[in-house]
Amino acid sequence: MSNEELIRLRKSKANATRIVGAVFALFSVLFLIIGIIVFCAVSKTEREGTEVVATVTSVESYRDNDGDISYRVFVTFTYEGNEYKDVKLGYYDSTTYEGNTVKVIVDPEHPRNIVKRGEGIFFILIFGFFALIFGIIGFTILGIEVAGNRKKKYLMENGRLIHAVIEGIELNTFITVNDMHPYNVFCGYVDPTTGEKIDFKSNNLFFNPNEFYEIGSYIDVYVDQNSYKKYYVDVRNKALEGNYDM
Repeated sequence: MSNEELIRLRKSKANATRIVGAVFALFSVLFLIIGIIVFCAVSKTEREGTEVVATVTSVESYRDNDGDISYRVFVTFTYEGNEYKDVKLGYYDSTTYEGNTVKVIVDPEHPRNIVKRGEGIFFILIFGFFALIFGIIGFTILGIEVAGNRKKKYLMENGRLIHAVIEGIELNTFITVNDMHPYNVFCGYVDPTTGEKIDFKSNNLFFNPNEFYEIGSYIDVYVDQNSYKKYYVDVRNKALEGNYDM
């Protein structure tokens, strides 16, 4: 594989992580916006509409895309002297059955648009839940990458350089990007003052470090001036360096 191909591969995997984070973050924002829009529309109908008693005319069951059973509810009601039949009710619970009566609020501008009181809260909770889940995943991925880059920059500029011994190179099977697992480099260093053995682990690497590093060889590690807990293992893809002979 040429240097140019390796560069493209490395960039594509790094970009894939950013794209995944950005997509989740985007969906989080979209769910939040949709939830707010639906909540405002339903709340407007609740404030300005008229409450009437409707009769449930039919309850239809069907299977959704996940194979779960869902229900469509249709009601009939009279509003301002006009009868509206088989109007779809966007809400179902276990107390809803044919012949049962329910209180609904009719939109004065569009009488076939009906809601149940409190339905707006239900929608904002549902959309808010998905916004929260997608937001946690998306913004966490993006936040980790940003924090990691800042940490790397800070330690390389202000930290202390030590030379650790590579003790292992392993695949991280807990993570998959583009159907591939990243590598981690494990290395150790003995503090010459205290004699304490310090273990380090690299970031996830989307290239095979076995091509450039051997067990027992030295590798650069940048550590905080005051704590070994803050560190950066400088594993380099030497194929990207101009002086490396493939």
